[in-house]
Amino acid sequence: TALCTDADLLKAIHPTAAVSGLPQQQAKKALAEIETFDRRWYAGTLGMMSQHLSEFCVTIRSAFIEENQVRVFAGAGIVEGSQPVEEWLEIERKAAGLISLFAENNGE
Repeated sequence: TALCTDADLLKAIHPTAAVSGLPQQQAKKALAEIETFDRRWYAGTLGMMSQHLSEFCVTIRSAFIEENQVRVFAGAGIVEGSQPVEEWLEIERKAAGLISLFAENNGE
């Protein structure tokens, strides 16, 4: 019998349908044709994997820090019934919250 590892399962479920759509391959192809930007760190997984336990969650907020520059990435899980304008506003709120963590404290 073939052994299925936690890493195999993680690869099979990422990215989630809320991040990439269904059917996954067709959705990813459509996004690549429609979007005018590189998703890069738009979504990923965060968690831990050990011999006895594995636990992960979807990350739709992240930051890439390089020298004196911070790039913030945020997204939303799009599901049936999602409203584009509301989702965009949610993304802006998420990004603003993350940006505030990196903002300089100017004594106020």
